[in-house]
Amino acid sequence: MSFASRSILTVILAAVLLCVAAMPPSTVTAQETPTAAVNFSVSGTVSSGTAGTTLPANLTLTLNLVTPDSSGALKVQTQTAPLASDSTYHFENVTAAVGSSVFVTVNYLGATQGSLIAQLQAGQTSLDLPITLYAPTSEPSVVTLLRAQYILDFLPGNLMQVLATYYYSVSGDRFFISRDRDAQGEPISVQIPLPVGAQSIAFTNNVNNRYAVGGDAIAPVILDSRPILPQQSHELVFSYQIPYDKGAPIDQDYPFATQMIEVLIPNDAGVKLTGDFNANPNLTINAQRPYTQYNLKAPLAAGSRLIYTLDGIPPVQVATPARAGTRVIPETNFVPLILALIVLIVVIALIATSLLRPRRKQS
Repeated sequence: MSFASRSILTVILAAVLLCVAAMPPSTVTAQETPTAAVNFSVSGTVSSGTAGTTLPANLTLTLNLVTPDSSGALKVQTQTAPLASDSTYHFENVTAAVGSSVFVTVNYLGATQGSLIAQLQAGQTSLDLPITLYAPTSEPSVVTLLRAQYILDFLPGNLMQVLATYYYSVSGDRFFISRDRDAQGEPISVQIPLPVGAQSIAFTNNVNNRYAVGGDAIAPVILDSRPILPQQSHELVFSYQIPYDKGAPIDQDYPFATQMIEVLIPNDAGVKLTGDFNANPNLTINAQRPYTQYNLKAPLAAGSRLIYTLDGIPPVQVATPARAGTRVIPETNFVPLILALIVLIVVIALIATSLLRPRRKQS
């Protein structure tokens, strides 16, 4: 091999090594440790919580086992059992993974009601989950929104992320379910109109398709199918995004009487709220990231409309200006360029080899 040929091959080898070094390293997925399973029993007593009502004898109860898999998706398993003559139920030889959510439900008077949710612990052999069943009411005056909390964050692309948590209660000894139905004909308890322009709506836990989205693309509405039961916490958690460009007006309706509204904004966002709110520091949400908590000064009557304004330019939404006389070099993926360079070098090598090959003399 000639010196010229060896030089060309050396260049090709160097280019190949450079390309390999530029490629991302391979990743090795660690094997998951299987979650321990527990064999246990579930039982409880079923009683009526509404004065003057008697439970029927033909009730069928459903045991629900909810377990998250390795991807975070929820796996739901169910089995049924009848209500015994002494108003008790029993599920024997139940198997589920440690950490699974366990609860019992029953369809009674047009709504799914049930027990509290228990978290399965290692070594647990039995669960006692009593159930109190209530008759319905569709009178909205019994419903109170105890607290609506909005935690704001700001994203590149002129977007504001909102994590919303709503806490409802109902007065009296009847559960609340409205006369309204969603697109699938399912009953609706509360409806939450979102601010105009809300998008990318997501739910933290939508087991059994509890939530639906109604309204329209401009003014969506959260629909909750779970009845509000007396003496139980009724919580909704969801998130959405709103376009935000140097500020945003927030315009939202509140169908039910509302006692408290909180808006929490991280101080490093540089965003302020203007409206009928009191501002106080908050370190409980994130001790490493101070927030300002804005509390609505007075409760809202049912059917109220609340408007306030957010102003300020978050750092993540401000482009870094180029200094005078400085050339801005865009971010580039160099791997395709290296591959193209290798192809070009190989072509040059083939041509050079052809030129350097000694030609046979013609006789």
